[in-house]
Amino acid sequence: MWSVGTWSCERVLEGHTWYVTSLAINDRFLFSSSDDQTIRVWRRGKCQRVLPSGYVLSLAVSGELLISGVTRGVIRVWSLATWGCVRQLSGHTGWVRSLAVGAGLLFSGSDDKSVRLWRLGTWECIRVLEGHSSSVTAVAVMGERIFSGSMDKAVRVWDRVA
Repeated sequence: MWSVGTWSCERVLEGHTWYVTSLAINDRFLFSSSDDQTIRVWRRGKCQRVLPSGYVLSLAVSGELLISGVTRGVIRVWSLATWGCVRQLSGHTGWVRSLAVGAGLLFSGSDDKSVRLWRLGTWECIRVLEGHSSSVTAVAVMGERIFSGSMDKAVRVWDRVA
């Protein structure tokens, strides 16, 4: 953890046995995924829980849910109340490399070169955005715009209203 005021490292969180692949944070926890096939749940610098997860490439948090993008095009939704997987979303045909949450939607980017939009709660895929020529490795959302970055070296800007 880094202190914004001094930009010095305050703490090093250790516990994974392989490299860290993604981070997500909410007001209570820091979540880290690793190629050791676990998600670690951290609070105040201590590991509170280890979730067996398979290979996770991306994480996002929405309210009381942790969302993980894994291999084989699967997205898992975890309850922060029970720490169990409560939903599994399928639709992508490649690894899910990026996740973002905003405006009541989950955005997922994948090796299948697409971005999928999922409605939070119903988990229905409401749209598939295609246009990249390689894996989508980053997604972000702000207002009515969706941004996707890809191994094709491009960032695409999508208008949600259009």
